[in-house]
Amino acid sequence: MKIVKDEFARQEVVQEVFIKVWLHRDKLESVENLGAWLRKITINQSLLALQRQQANDKRLETIQLRQTSTDHTSTLELKEIRRLVHEAIESLPLQRKTIYRLNRVEGKTTREIAEQLQLSHGYVRNALSAALAAIRERLTASGLFILFLLLHR
Repeated sequence: MKIVKDEFARQEVVQEVFIKVWLHRDKLESVENLGAWLRKITINQSLLALQRQQANDKRLETIQLRQTSTDHTSTLELKEIRRLVHEAIESLPLQRKTIYRLNRVEGKTTREIAEQLQLSHGYVRNALSAALAAIRERLTASGLFILFLLLHR
């Protein structure tokens, strides 16, 4: 415990020492000072545990740095997609914009929208398809359409 300073690591070291003793049990008769031999194995296993812990800490730090970088990039890409979608929606003709918002923002079905706006169901479906096509076209032109699809499943 003086070396590893962690209960879990201490338990691991003790287990490894027992394994070493078991694997080398045939050599125990030739060991002159059993206490010193056990102490040496314990110290070596403790140092190995510290090295493993240090390597794990380094890997974890690298992963956290990558995650932070990815999160930042994703946030920027998401903001850009939202901006482009907003611009595409705002550039739609008024009726398509209304149909799109009723469907995508308020969650209404095309039948409900048709009833509310007193339009045919077919017209509403076509207008919604045209609105989505315009948004898709705008995002494809900017190269962010695939990200849009992944984020809006």
